[in-house]
Amino acid sequence: MSTSDPTLPGQAEGVAAPHRPAQMSLTTRAFLAVGLTLGFYLLALCVAAVLLYLPYAQWTNTGRVNAHVAVFCVASALGILWSILPRPERFVPPGPRLEALTQPELFHVLRDVGAATGQRMPVLLSQSRGGSDGVGLVVQRSESRRLVFLRPRTSRT
Repeated sequence: MSTSDPTLPGQAEGVAAPHRPAQMSLTTRAFLAVGLTLGFYLLALCVAAVLLYLPYAQWTNTGRVNAHVAVFCVASALGILWSILPRPERFVPPGPRLEALTQPELFHVLRDVGAATGQRMPVLLSQSRGGSDGVGLVVQRSESRRLVFLRPRTSRT
């Protein structure tokens, strides 16, 4: 086997080695993701614009509009435009809200941990049942929410 032969050791003659694509950098991937996202929205807006233009073009060129075509085009354009609108994310607590008056021990521990780590107290604290995995707490500080899982104590016998 010569040094210019593209086959690997133990590989049959005449079979080329598998091609491995070059790794993209994180910056390249980020630009690609932004470009694809912008391209998607631009394509959606262009398709909606063409769909809205079709009944107008039919009206200006022929002086009349086919109702079926107009309804289809306008409904499709509105469906596309409605689909690309961002929707606000509404948070629904997964369980009952925990208050300092009803759970003084838990809030005492949270204050101690917050003081030791230099963090504020949560704005919202709610309980979430995790089934056999234990109990989870949803902790909200300003806009961010975190789910923290707590394992139940096992009794020592």
